[in-house]
Amino acid sequence: MNVPFQAIPFILYQRTGLSSIYKIPKTLRPLFDWLTKPPVYKMYVNLDSFFRAKAISKDFSKGIEQEYNEIQPYLPPTAKKILDIGCGVGGIDALLAQRYPDAEIFLFDETTTDKKIHYGFEKKGSFYNSLDVAKDLVEKNGGHHVTSWPVSRGFPKEKFDLVVSIMSWGAHYPVDTYLDDVYEGLNPGGIVITDLRNGTDGLDLFKSRFRSVMIISENRKSRKIAATK
Repeated sequence: MNVPFQAIPFILYQRTGLSSIYKIPKTLRPLFDWLTKPPVYKMYVNLDSFFRAKAISKDFSKGIEQEYNEIQPYLPPTAKKILDIGCGVGGIDALLAQRYPDAEIFLFDETTTDKKIHYGFEKKGSFYNSLDVAKDLVEKNGGHHVTSWPVSRGFPKEKFDLVVSIMSWGAHYPVDTYLDDVYEGLNPGGIVITDLRNGTDGLDLFKSRFRSVMIISENRKSRKIAATK
């Protein structure tokens, strides 16, 4: 995958497991706590991005390919419009653009980096992204019909065949944030693929609205589902 250098810092904010900071031994926990404070962490991310860009790009691409292979059996045969909620830098969208070359892909996120870093489950989503960078990545990997749609603009009033959200909606903030919007914006037979945090009402909410809900995979923190309208 062609990953622009400008995407690397955002990748580290979004996928903390790729940061070298998480290789610090537990015996040095005070150092870890200091480095993850917002002002210091930002400098660390910038340095990590500069010195390890190639390795981060490689690991990111490998992870995206694994995620795509996992959801591939559940993707619709055709799709004219695709929405990615919390798109990040658009890694999964680059591969979806290759599968559906004529589809219009909507990147639904925000161009900002929150001062306080949140990586658990919150009432409201956090942002560490640039839509320009995400659009650039998708286009550099073959995307021809890419639309950036800031969250501040409101939910797009379009009809989608596929909605995806990789470790964002349902995993870091509540399903009911966009459940009604997604259901109304999805064509009959359309598919939603998202991650749901364990211990929340996300799965029950999907089952109450959608015709079928299949569990693709699960781990100790979340489960990935495919729901059909």
